[in-house]
Amino acid sequence: MSDLKNLHIRCVEVKNQETISNLSKLKFLEVDIFGMDSFDFLSYLSNQIVTLFLGPTNSKKPNLRFLETFRNLRDLHIDGHNKNIEVISKLLEIQNLTLRSITSLDISFLSSLEELKNLNIKLGGISDVSAISGMKRIQYLELWQIRKLEDVGVISFLQGLREFFLRMCLKFPPWKNLKI
Repeated sequence: MSDLKNLHIRCVEVKNQETISNLSKLKFLEVDIFGMDSFDFLSYLSNQIVTLFLGPTNSKKPNLRFLETFRNLRDLHIDGHNKNIEVISKLLEIQNLTLRSITSLDISFLSSLEELKNLNIKLGGISDVSAISGMKRIQYLELWQIRKLEDVGVISFLQGLREFFLRMCLKFPPWKNLKI
């Protein structure tokens, strides 16, 4: 297994998860372990991982602070984890980001991600996306089932936007602020 580059872990519980750190060629990692209460064991992989998926857990304990050392990360998917989410602002190579079931109301930490091309916000409590206004490289924006979303005018200020995907909104946001 020393040549393993992609690993998907989907289960309820796992033991000895720290052994993953022995996989020195790992580039893609999906951790979807419902019984997990910490992702700290992943810090040993910080220099090599390019794509990371963090699935939902039954615990609100997982702290995202460990991500700050993942300097080579290009693709990040976070499902339901909020604690220290602002650490994402230090991941300057991020090109693709999915925030699913995030309850944080403030996404201003995204404004430092100058390489961000694809942003997906799904479910959760994020209702104001104005913080991404002016981000020049965003080409794809997906807003999926955001119940309190009231304004999509931000898309007028995303110069590189090529595709906008709005799905399952309870109330269609007014287009009054759009500059088309």
